[in-house]
Amino acid sequence: MKKLILVLATALALTLLCSCAKPLPEEPVQADPEPEAPAAVHVTTFTADILSSDSDTLSVRPADEDPAFGAAEAVTVTLADGLVPTGADGWPISVSELTQALQVDITYLGDVSESDPPQVLAVAIRVVPEEDVVDPEPVAPVPQPETPTEEEPAHTPIEPVELPVQAAVPAEIAYDGVTHYGFPCVRTEIISSSEVDLDGCGTAETVQLLRIWDQYEQQSFILRIQKGADVFDTGMVEQTSYPPSFNAHVWLADLDADTYPEVYFCGDMASDDYVLNVWSMKSGEPELIPIDGQLWIEAAIIGISDGSLQLESTQDVLGSYTALRAYALHDGELQPLGDAWQIVPANTSYSRLSVVKELPVTLDDGTESTFPQGTVLQVTGTDGKSFADVITQDGVTGRIALERREGDWQWYINGESELEYFELVPYAG
Repeated sequence: MKKLILVLATALALTLLCSCAKPLPEEPVQADPEPEAPAAVHVTTFTADILSSDSDTLSVRPADEDPAFGAAEAVTVTLADGLVPTGADGWPISVSELTQALQVDITYLGDVSESDPPQVLAVAIRVVPEEDVVDPEPVAPVPQPETPTEEEPAHTPIEPVELPVQAAVPAEIAYDGVTHYGFPCVRTEIISSSEVDLDGCGTAETVQLLRIWDQYEQQSFILRIQKGADVFDTGMVEQTSYPPSFNAHVWLADLDADTYPEVYFCGDMASDDYVLNVWSMKSGEPELIPIDGQLWIEAAIIGISDGSLQLESTQDVLGSYTALRAYALHDGELQPLGDAWQIVPANTSYSRLSVVKELPVTLDDGTESTFPQGTVLQVTGTDGKSFADVITQDGVTGRIALERREGDWQWYINGESELEYFELVPYAG
């Protein structure tokens, strides 16, 4: 009996000793650092209630919490030049119809300006249908950590500026090429001029818009960039490579904020046929900046602001329409924002298409469908290459797939000419 008691006591003592022992702490695992995200052009959409409106600005209250706006109760929205809002039914509306108490989806470009209140540049605005409006529950503002003050860069990007037209003065160095009409230049005038450091050398280059004349008093326009004794003259680099004949303009801007300003040369080749070239001197020599994969674009500048270039173009897709689109300079190329040109609504019967044959369409929810004969629709957007976005009078929206065959001016839908599907296709000219 004594031996049994001794064995049990020994076992109890060992159990208590084991329960008191603590395992050594494990070494914490060091997480791999996150790779830095590449610089990108941000396009962001948020929902907000309109507090007040003006001709080119809105004051809005975000419907949901958004870290981009911090604890701000209001945001100032600047409307991009040419912006055409979309109503709750999907049809275009005027800016004056963006009234107080409406809820809207706002798509803005770039980062939020650090001001009070915060500011954004809107490139698209859509009125939210009443059935989709949700009154958010009030949320107490969350204190935001103070943002550390960043040191100012050594160089500040220039503000975008269009070279102003001046009284014409004779150029000391005459242009020695031909005019738009193929005749030799006999007179060279300077009508715009500016001094700016284009290549970061510390010395300003001269940028000029020249008006040149032939012996028949026909005018054309030339871009001149002069660096010391070196003179670079160019017409418009496009299919004909002739100088523009009307309404030429030169802009200076630093869209990618790299402190090397770009030179934007735009002009009318003939009858509202605008072409844009963009030049850079970053390498020390004039070089064209590609625009969406090509060296020029058939479009006119309507504004440059907040890191984007706003263009106007005629899009000949299921008719001829004036269209707007924003571009940003990224990785050495001007790239379009969004996937389509936004058609400026004409709001006339001539701009609407009447379907005469069952029309294949992909609805916005991805459903493959058709519009029946008798449907009336309007083109709202296009990439100018492969599709047209449309909306019917009933507010149904979708996308029509298109193709254009080499050497043919027509567009084809499901292998058949566009003319087979509509009563009239409103092309200009």
